[in-house]
Amino acid sequence: MYHQLLYISTATRQMLRVDVESILFTARRTNTANDITGLLISSPRHFMQVLEGDEASVHETYERICTDPRHHAHVILREADVEARQFGQWSMASQILTEGSFGEMSDQVRAAVADCDVITSGYLLGFAEQRSAAV
Repeated sequence: MYHQLLYISTATRQMLRVDVESILFTARRTNTANDITGLLISSPRHFMQVLEGDEASVHETYERICTDPRHHAHVILREADVEARQFGQWSMASQILTEGSFGEMSDQVRAAVADCDVITSGYLLGFAEQRSAAV
């Protein structure tokens, strides 16, 4: 059994691709060390992320994320125990949304979302679609 946490947050400033890539570099290294997997979808002003792993590790990771000054207004949208990891092949899969990018979402992320339960995939795809329309 694994624990999964899905949250959304707002960037404190417009995030450039290089900013998100820096976040991903650190997240992948830290997540590997803590046996956390997940997915980060970002737009210039918002983040939506799924974290999964041992419940204590997921909570520690989320608490650490909440102290990052690059974003605020964190809201947990879903927290649940899951039978299997839904993003197990990635320490942190990602999709950086830019204008018109929803139709170009990477095959890897589409596959990850397709393997999610209906609630998680609904949140992720809805966020991606809404944010792509807004950028």
